[in-house]
Amino acid sequence: MRESSVAALAFLFLHSKECWGLSEQRRQLVARNFWESVPLEKRAFVAARLPEYLAKLSGPLFAQTKGMYVRSLQGGARTVYKFRVNSGDRILFLYARDIPGLRREVASDSVVLLEYCKHDTQVRRGVSLQAAAAAAGAEDAAFCEEPYEEVGESEALRRSQQYWGNVPQILDAAAWYLTTDEGLARLVEEGRGDWQLYLSQEQYDCVLSEGEPLFLAGGAGTGKSTVGLHKLMARSSQEAKLGYFTYAKRLRDDTQALYEAWCEGASESVRAQTEFHCVASYCRERLDVREKAVVSFRVFESQFWRVYGSASSFSAADAWQEIRGLLKGGMGRHWLRQDLLLQRKYSIEEETARWLEDIGFWQEDGHGWWRILRRDGSQGLFQGAVGAPSKAVKKEALALLARLQQEIYQMSLLPKDTYLQLPLDHSLFGAEQREQLYEVALQYQQWLESQQLLDENDMARQGLARLAAGRLQPEFDYLVIDEVQDLSELQLYFLLACKKHNDHDFHSFLFSGDVQQTINPTYFDFGRLRMPFHYRGHLRTQLRVLTKNYRCREPIVALGNALAQFRSRWCGASDQEETQLLQPLLPGAFKPQWLQAQPDNARELLAAAADVQRGYVTVLVANEQEKKRLLSGGYGRHNVYTVQEFKGAEDDYIIAYRLLSSAKDAWEELLGGQGRGQLRLRYQANLLYVAITRAKERLCFYEDDAPAGVLAALANWLEEVAVFDASRLGLQGISEAAALLEKAREREREEYYLDASDLYAQAGDSVSASRCLGAEAEAAGQAEEALTHYERAGEWERVLNLAKDTTNELAALRAMLHLQRSYEEVEGYFEPHEERLPSVMAAISREKDMEALAVEVYWLPKMQAFTQACEECAYELEFLSLAKAEGGKP
Repeated sequence: MRESSVAALAFLFLHSKECWGLSEQRRQLVARNFWESVPLEKRAFVAARLPEYLAKLSGPLFAQTKGMYVRSLQGGARTVYKFRVNSGDRILFLYARDIPGLRREVASDSVVLLEYCKHDTQVRRGVSLQAAAAAAGAEDAAFCEEPYEEVGESEALRRSQQYWGNVPQILDAAAWYLTTDEGLARLVEEGRGDWQLYLSQEQYDCVLSEGEPLFLAGGAGTGKSTVGLHKLMARSSQEAKLGYFTYAKRLRDDTQALYEAWCEGASESVRAQTEFHCVASYCRERLDVREKAVVSFRVFESQFWRVYGSASSFSAADAWQEIRGLLKGGMGRHWLRQDLLLQRKYSIEEETARWLEDIGFWQEDGHGWWRILRRDGSQGLFQGAVGAPSKAVKKEALALLARLQQEIYQMSLLPKDTYLQLPLDHSLFGAEQREQLYEVALQYQQWLESQQLLDENDMARQGLARLAAGRLQPEFDYLVIDEVQDLSELQLYFLLACKKHNDHDFHSFLFSGDVQQTINPTYFDFGRLRMPFHYRGHLRTQLRVLTKNYRCREPIVALGNALAQFRSRWCGASDQEETQLLQPLLPGAFKPQWLQAQPDNARELLAAAADVQRGYVTVLVANEQEKKRLLSGGYGRHNVYTVQEFKGAEDDYIIAYRLLSSAKDAWEELLGGQGRGQLRLRYQANLLYVAITRAKERLCFYEDDAPAGVLAALANWLEEVAVFDASRLGLQGISEAAALLEKAREREREEYYLDASDLYAQAGDSVSASRCLGAEAEAAGQAEEALTHYERAGEWERVLNLAKDTTNELAALRAMLHLQRSYEEVEGYFEPHEERLPSVMAAISREKDMEALAVEVYWLPKMQAFTQACEECAYELEFLSLAKAEGGKP
């Protein structure tokens, strides 16, 4: 039965080289149900003979064949043709030029196959060739190219002609990008750079979803970002401002590049203004904050932790995650950042106070405090306010809610009592460690303020404050927020405030994320994300789940699914996790491998991974201590990452090194049934899950002290290897220089600068290797080292920008000379201390090859300008003298 929905008009993009044997540049299209309409016994015949005739139908040759074996159908709103296959069968088709909104790579004269139809043998009259073929039953006869006449058509054919001739215009452009799951998997496997411009049916259904805020859950490689991309594309023809936000720079850049490439070939005008941002950089730009004033983890570790935290019992990475995700970035259990309200500070009428207690919003604790009770207290307050005993109570209750919301951005940290009383499933730390961490967080905030520095959460707070004061204005009509589990709740709250609001527009949001990948503790949960909408009175949201993986090979996905099921048993699971077992679409022959614990095995495995010629390998470890231990042991390459560092990236081959051994006690607790309600234990399972899903092709584990129960639990999905064998482990391949350069560029875009530098150096690009070393040093706040590397790489713009920030006059002058800046700009840089320029210029001129450059760029232009000024002055003096001699007035 023919589909009646818009999905019936979703066409597959067929790769000409593979499917039709046509020129590689041409893209033909076929309706989703075309092959189902071809009788099974005729499919081989049609597939074999169709290519040459599609070639004839495409392009100017069609004008010569028209009227022979092609007929146009009459009476429809669209020009549809029928193509004569043989004496009895027809193929209905049209041309791409008659379809609005097609991709730019589809030529206008490409053929679009619609349906295979059987002609009525009782009402046709053919020429002798056709009759002979029919009499012989030769269904494999050649496509008939001779002229023919028809005196009638079957009822089925007439119905098909009428249907295809009157199909309405396509309302949603996304339909033209729909493909099958297998087709999408093939695009990924072929390495098509634009595979995200295509949709599976599952993804397409999410693009069509409207009416409520859309929460999109999905495991690694399921296409969450693809859905967000198509949501923006679908709105591109509107007069609107669209915003895409995420945490990782690489994901932002890749999504923006795909969108811009699509816009260049769009058949309809793109009227929407669409912006792509990393959340931190967007805040910095809106608040006009210097890049050097923003504290990253590298700066936190090298400048704050080295002084204030080195004696702590926990690592810099753990402290940073807790402070960023919870102490500074958390919104508290009720998205109000505080659970205890001092009664004398929040003085309200007795009737209102008791009514709020009656509806369960808060209760009096007997010591002068109100304690907020309900996790969804915001919903109770709003709904209750609607049905409050009086207008005065309603007004006062909502005023209290507005005040609490305004105070959110006034708190640099969660109140200590709120933090200490958070349940165990909200923090990695117990009560004693939380006390220590809170003191560290206070010191950190004081250090930030004394150094006039900000971190990501400070910028979000400042943004909220400026929005509340009217110094910033909400600017977006639609927001896509991707990988929300990597953002703090405070950052999400700020982004919500950047959306233009009205009382009825609650659907203009898409949030996508994966609870199974929550390893940077932001305590993400879609249920919690509903609360800000409850505050605005919108109590309904929509959750959809993507379940098909297009990134990883089938055995890797199977292992990830097995771990997810065990984690649910060990830790308990939300409904979101239970429905996120993934369906693999890329076949694979190699199970993930577990190399037995032997010193020689470890040594040979790490030696293979450290060989930069194996550019396809990445080593993942559990924490910074493991990473430093490995690198300090002479490993020799910078392709070692903690799982947190590598989240959002991927590689063909992943070595998971001592992930379990480094947290043996925690894993034994997990296996012993102590995981429920314990975030620190769930964190370990999530860490392993993320490591598994970073691998696209091969995965190898090495553990020297793992709890035996984990290996036993996952044994069905692993191949155990007794002795290191490069061939058996898939490590025999050597990357060519071109592949190394490509991987190096990828790592540089991901800001993994040390790994990129290694790869560039191995590929023979020493300039790029130095550039990456400079970027790494700059990110760590080591300005002088960064300048040295940038100068070696000839990155003079970076040198100049960094030198200006650090007042390094020698480096700044050296950069300006190499950049051929004017002598006026050089002198302007030294104002108001021009007296320092001569000594700096003299020092520069003593450097090798710099004297000639100084003369060329600075002294000669200045002397020429001086000479010209003197000549003009002499001319004026001569003019004045002549005028005076003639008795005239000067």
